[in-house]
Amino acid sequence: MMKSMKKSLRKLCINFVVGIKNLAKKGMGRRRSGGINMFLHLGSDTVVALEDVISINDYKLSRSVINRDFIQQMKDTNSIIDISGNQPKSFIVTKYKVYLSAISSMTLRKRADNLFYNED
Repeated sequence: MMKSMKKSLRKLCINFVVGIKNLAKKGMGRRRSGGINMFLHLGSDTVVALEDVISINDYKLSRSVINRDFIQQMKDTNSIIDISGNQPKSFIVTKYKVYLSAISSMTLRKRADNLFYNED
C-alpha cells in the first residue's frame, strides 16, 4: 500500500508543485543559522512549516483519477485535515498530513514565494 501511495504522490506532484526544490537549489528556503523557521498560513488558524510542504494543489485537479485516488487513500488513513469548512479550493500535501484549505492554491503559492524572497 505504501508503494502505491508513493506512486500516487509522485504523479500528484507533477500537476502543480511548489518550487521549493528549485528555490533550495538557489540557496533560498534553508534554515538560517539563527534557527528561524518559516511557516505558511493555510487558513482557519492553521500554519505548517514551509520546509514540510511538498506540494500545493488546486482542488479542481482532484477530479482526475490519480488525485481522486490519492485523496481517498489519505481519507482512508485519516491523514486529511479539512480546514476549509467543506468548501476546499486547494489541498496541501505535507510530510505528515494533507490539508484541505478554503484559500486558493495560487494565493498559497504567492505566500510561499513571498516568504522565500522576503526573508532578508
